[in-house]
Amino acid sequence: MTRPNGQLTRILTATAACFAIFVLGCESSQETPLPAEEAQDDSPAEAAETTPETIDPATEVDEPTETTEPAEPTAEPPEEEAQPAAEDSSEAKTEEERLAEEISELETQNARQIERLSQDEDNGESSTEETERTVEVDPEVEGMSLEDIAKSGVIPLKERQSEEDADKAFEEEMKRRRAERMEKRKKVIESLGKPLVDNFEDMRKLDPVSPVWLDKKNKRVVVLGQVCQTKTPLEFLACLVDTKEHEAILSFDTKAFLVHAGLLATGAKAGTPVQFRPTYVPAKGTVIEITLKWKDEQGEVKSCPAQQWILNTKVNKPMQQDWVFAGSGFYVNESTGQRTYKAEGGDFICVSNFPSAMLDLPVESTQADAQLLYETNTEMIPPKGTPVTMILSPKGEEGAGEKSE
Repeated sequence: MTRPNGQLTRILTATAACFAIFVLGCESSQETPLPAEEAQDDSPAEAAETTPETIDPATEVDEPTETTEPAEPTAEPPEEEAQPAAEDSSEAKTEEERLAEEISELETQNARQIERLSQDEDNGESSTEETERTVEVDPEVEGMSLEDIAKSGVIPLKERQSEEDADKAFEEEMKRRRAERMEKRKKVIESLGKPLVDNFEDMRKLDPVSPVWLDKKNKRVVVLGQVCQTKTPLEFLACLVDTKEHEAILSFDTKAFLVHAGLLATGAKAGTPVQFRPTYVPAKGTVIEITLKWKDEQGEVKSCPAQQWILNTKVNKPMQQDWVFAGSGFYVNESTGQRTYKAEGGDFICVSNFPSAMLDLPVESTQADAQLLYETNTEMIPPKGTPVTMILSPKGEEGAGEKSE
């Protein structure tokens, strides 16, 4: 706490000044002998009858010339000068007493002021200490002993505040990165151009950013993406951006639940994903026909069923199976209660069976790397980065199958 030094200093300075005036007055009364020449000129009678004057300190301060200059000789009788000297001496003593009383009173006031200030300072320090103590107390451990606090595992208040600051900084950094990714994402989507369909203007976009449209008139969902692999073992025909591009042919910058909703709007019905226990049960749902469109190096539009890009390694021929609308599923965060569509993890359109697949094959197809059934049909696939329009059309029937040949 800051002490009121300025006020106390002013009071002590005033007291010292008054005391100095008093001391100077007393010294002046002792240092006023007449000059030597004047003493020699005065007659012995005048010297005997004239009494030394007592100099008033106040008079010295107000009229210093009377004490420093010699008095002029006077022709008046000495008897007439003696009476005023006695009166001046009496007045001087009275003035000294008054000045002493004033100094004494001022010192008393100063002492009281100093005592009051000291009490205020003590009260202020106690108040500040109490306030600081109240602020320092952690409500989660108030009233607990140090041993109990150590056993409780409660993080100290200061550490929690540091963690909160770190969390805030982390959130700000993540916010900045999300903004950067969004700008980059928009540029990539714009570079893909428009989907290769005849009635683009009649379709309804399902998201302001994601390149996915509903063609309700023709009962189909149109999604725009690009080639991400041309030669690799496959678990997916298509995945979502930044998920499983290393084992898929196509990647799409969209949300899986948007395509799911679009298929429902076309009349397709979600079935059930694959089950492995206690026995294998293949995925079920409406059969979905998938058509791919792209432009070759000469700018000519090409089109083919998606199966033509996938090679069955057992028979060394393009895959023959259709996909079914398995529908994936949801999981619920127990802490927040938030529901998340399982296929958002990347299991978008699969060629290996996954319980979280949105579209899956209705036949047994392992996901074990050493036994993968399918791989890319490289000769049919355009170069990486080529924009591709994928068209999903329900066939109006529910599909389920047995083991693949």
